[in-house]
Amino acid sequence: MQRKMRERDNGPRLASIVLAAALITTIVLASSPLWANNPEPRRPAIEWAQSDVVTREAQRVIDTRRADLTARLTAYMTRAGHVQGLIDLAPLMVELAEQTGNDCRICPVTCTAESSGGRVCCGSHNPFGALGMSFDSWESAVRYYFRRITEYGYNGCVWSIAWYWYGGGSSMGGKAETYAGNITRAVQSF
Repeated sequence: MQRKMRERDNGPRLASIVLAAALITTIVLASSPLWANNPEPRRPAIEWAQSDVVTREAQRVIDTRRADLTARLTAYMTRAGHVQGLIDLAPLMVELAEQTGNDCRICPVTCTAESSGGRVCCGSHNPFGALGMSFDSWESAVRYYFRRITEYGYNGCVWSIAWYWYGGGSSMGGKAETYAGNITRAVQSF
């Protein structure tokens, strides 16, 4: 009997606690910037300063990575004997790779495989062997290459891009697979 009486006594107390919690939640939400007509809530100055530091640090990391990739591409192309016009485009290769989601290393490796680094081209400024085409400059050829490998839709998969670039195995009798394997190993080497 006493237990039943205690349970009945707790009922109104529990209802009061729930009501108080709902009231406090309503007051907090009503006063928050999410409910106000203020699209940009005010943030404390210390929070702004911290976000600027994080942004600067992130940009420093990105810049360091770009510089490292550019140096690695430049070193590879210099060792491989690429023409100076292509070597000078290493920063562009890194930039286009970032924009398209591709590996920046595939570009100079393909140049090496297709034209000995631009020294023996099948068309003017065509270090990629792209359908015997000619380009106005090395830059336009590099931009064309990244645009085309992005259009293939292989999401930066080096082996798939190399396989397709060589002809996709159509009437190549396994040469495309060998070519793609060679390109993939070369990309992984640096």
